[in-house]
Amino acid sequence: MSKKFNAGIFTVVLVLIAILGMALLTQRSPESVDVNGSVIQTPVTSKVAGDLSLNSSNVLLVERNENLDVLLDIKSDERIYPASLAKIMTAIVALENISDLDELVTLREEIFNPLYSANASMAGFSPGEKVRAIDLLFTNMTGLHNNDQYSTARDISVLLEYAIQSEIFFKILTAQRYTAKPTNLNAEGISFLSTLFSEMESPEFNGGTILGGKTGSTNEAGLCLASIAEKGARQFILVTCGAKAVNDSQELSPPLSAPGGLGRDTYGGSKTEELHIDDAFTVYNAIIITEGR
Repeated sequence: MSKKFNAGIFTVVLVLIAILGMALLTQRSPESVDVNGSVIQTPVTSKVAGDLSLNSSNVLLVERNENLDVLLDIKSDERIYPASLAKIMTAIVALENISDLDELVTLREEIFNPLYSANASMAGFSPGEKVRAIDLLFTNMTGLHNNDQYSTARDISVLLEYAIQSEIFFKILTAQRYTAKPTNLNAEGISFLSTLFSEMESPEFNGGTILGGKTGSTNEAGLCLASIAEKGARQFILVTCGAKAVNDSQELSPPLSAPGGLGRDTYGGSKTEELHIDDAFTVYNAIIITEGR
């Protein structure tokens, strides 16, 4: 199957999900109905304080309430490249179509050759290794750049909202560390560290906690992050895209592939500030929850 065909499927499915969710992702005030059937406008009880200085070019913050209120929107409908945020789609499609997640999958050699050629970040599995399907969901498809594979911050937000309805996906997204079961080539299994959690001193922010998220990065996409956080009794989805590296070369360094399995995305190497994660803290810290609903 060609890369262009794969990219086409990704785009079509994402558009379908977006169409289903778009009506809910419009910014509006929550409504209630009185005993006479009249609509009563009630104030939005969460908001973002002040003008924020962000590194990301495309941002969408949504409160996970009944209306999915949009609290911050910066060019969320502008076309972006999703990088490894495409793996959100990979994981949920797999979860919805694989009946037995304990089924062993043999990793064929031809799967690896394009990844080696692209110098892609690797998870630590080897050709010929037999791995449970559930363990592959922590590494899944590559997210390598393709001009025909694009999205928007809004679409990614809709996709993430859809995906986290799955308990298994939510567990994957919020896991700080995961160890795969032993395989025919690795008697001790392989451990994975969440890139997001490994780059944070703490997931805590002012009055809340970042529960989890998916990072992504390519030269074309910049630094991207789709995350979920909790403050008070409320949850929020934040998608940030297009943050550029700040380092000596302003380019992607070769991806790191740690022997033994600590695979991760890498943008700009150790000299790069995690600007997408900085943006997440900036936005989440700016959320104000007022009395009301």
